Amino acid sequence: MTSHAALRHPDRMTNDALINRLNQALTRAGLSDRAASLKAGLGTDAIRNIRRGKAPGYDRLQRLAKGLDVTTDWLIGDTSTSLPSTAATARMELPISGTTQFQAAPTGARDLPVLGAAMCGDDGAFDFNGQVIEYIRRPQNLDGVTGAYALYVTGESMAPRYMVGEIVHVHPGKPISPGCYVVAQIRNGDPHTQMRGMIKQYIKRDNDIVSLNQINPQRMINISSSDVIALHRIVGSSE
Repeated sequence: MTSHAALRHPDRMTNDALINRLNQALTRAGLSDRAASLKAGLGTDAIRNIRRGKAPGYDRLQRLAKGLDVTTDWLIGDTSTSLPSTAATARMELPISGTTQFQAAPTGARDLPVLGAAMCGDDGAFDFNGQVIEYIRRPQNLDGVTGAYALYVTGESMAPRYMVGEIVHVHPGKPISPGCYVVAQIRNGDPHTQMRGMIKQYIKRDNDIVSLNQINPQRMINISSSDVIALHRIVGSSE
């Protein structure tokens, strides 16, 4: 068992050993350093800073472990625990709320979950209801991608790029680049409700501000990076 001293002082674990555990968990989850850091709610550079030699506190390691779906004990080097296999994970975390869960997809070709969303704002923002409303065929570019999901477009804010009723396919681990289209997870200020979501075009992150473009009507939306839980790249769409 991991000692209480080790738990309280994760810096006693060698940085190389911690990075090795992180690499294993990242590979299993199909996430980049940036995507995993954002999923854990720690900003874009949390894992990058560990690679640079900055020892994280135990609280940050707990959040990283939760985001990567591993135990904190395993992450900080407990040899009595093992990395769960992807196949053994019976439930997957909803990529938007970070708390609500949905059942693992059924076997067969139709295994990509479509998450329910309800329109809630003129800017195209929506609330997730935490439900998988159906499963659709997984496109080839999402084969083997853990945490991939789809959404129905619920408003006209991104028309004609994305139309009402169209389904967008989302890769939560693919790197974000200027000009790409994303599902943005936004804090709504109420810890008792779901996070808000937005389908927008990513423009840039500058001086702790994330800039997103809306098409209809055209306008720039600037959001504090501290309010952005994650940006998940849209990699395709279908009717």
